[in-house]
Amino acid sequence: MRAVAASGSRPTSGGGAYVLEGYEALDVIGNGTFGLIRKVRRKSDGMLFARKELNFERMNERDRKHIVSEVNILRTLQHDNVVRYEERYVDTENGILYIVMELCEGGDLGTVIKRCRRTKTHLPEESVWSFFAQMTAALEACHYRTVAPSMSGAPRTVQAILHRDLKPENVFLDADQNVKPVSYTQLRAHETRSKLLCRLVLDK
Repeated sequence: MRAVAASGSRPTSGGGAYVLEGYEALDVIGNGTFGLIRKVRRKSDGMLFARKELNFERMNERDRKHIVSEVNILRTLQHDNVVRYEERYVDTENGILYIVMELCEGGDLGTVIKRCRRTKTHLPEESVWSFFAQMTAALEACHYRTVAPSMSGAPRTVQAILHRDLKPENVFLDADQNVKPVSYTQLRAHETRSKLLCRLVLDK
């Protein structure tokens, strides 16, 4: 098996085949158009992660660019309310892109809302405010993204990120009920705040 890095609209050569052997495959926890999401356990320390397994050969060029954009964005976002990116690699022989990320064991907010409707119950008010505050914090991290300071300077603001597909089904919860927006294929990078505001107006 030969693995390559996902750094362009098509995967390019690089290392990473060791990652397949480094994880124990567990249950499938989700399915999508191009593949599935599987729970995996890292053999070195027993930590659990979610691993996307996507068939990039079935994608058109636009879909591939979206996936590459998602990976590149997740690599740069460092925040408690953003799903943590771990690593990625491509099996070119089988046409599968693997993305290893933080596991959100609390499910998605859409399922929580549906369960409340089905059981005719309500979320506690403090939980609603907590979810709202955490989603706001996650969006702020996208809109006012910073990178680590250099040896001689302070953290600097870089391109703003606009999610464009925020809905309950794309908001996950970890085991401690911390909010983690997901599905970053709809994220857009903008060079300036003015361009971000223009996009918000034009997308209405």
